[in-house]
Amino acid sequence: MRCNYEYYYYKIKHGDTLTKISNSHKVRTVDIIKINENNKIRSLKEGQTIKIPSDNCCCKHGRFYVIKKGDTLASISSDNKISPDLLLSSNPYFNPSYYLTGQVIIIPCPLLFNDKTLMLNHTKYKQYQIAQGEDMISICKKFNIKPTELLETNPGIKPLEFIPEKIIFLPNKK
Repeated sequence: MRCNYEYYYYKIKHGDTLTKISNSHKVRTVDIIKINENNKIRSLKEGQTIKIPSDNCCCKHGRFYVIKKGDTLASISSDNKISPDLLLSSNPYFNPSYYLTGQVIIIPCPLLFNDKTLMLNHTKYKQYQIAQGEDMISICKKFNIKPTELLETNPGIKPLEFIPEKIIFLPNKK
């Protein structure tokens, strides 16, 4: 039985083309174009987010995701528009401090969860791309965050891994 969650999000990287994306995600190019009918899908731009049709999402669990080299809890959460909390709660045996390329995890179907605090768009987290010259300490000072808070919000990222262009999450302070 299928749910209405028939796609997942993908963030365009440098050099991506529709053909490369369709081949790497094992879907037809025409299906990517169809599911993104209101987006400017024919002229892809780095950083743009598009929908990829998914055949392996079911309402009971979600869909499977194979961890790639360079993936972090923050990047997987960000790319799939879910919070790190939701990703971790859906994968109780996943250790964000130690995981292997090729490990399979579940990306939960957002329609299953009524608790909007688990969704990335909620004000619990703010996404941030590290700028040139920034490190963990400078980010903490810039946003008035304790280093422990920043590390807790980004499990699996070590202090020396806060490098330019990496996407991280900042705790929203109200």
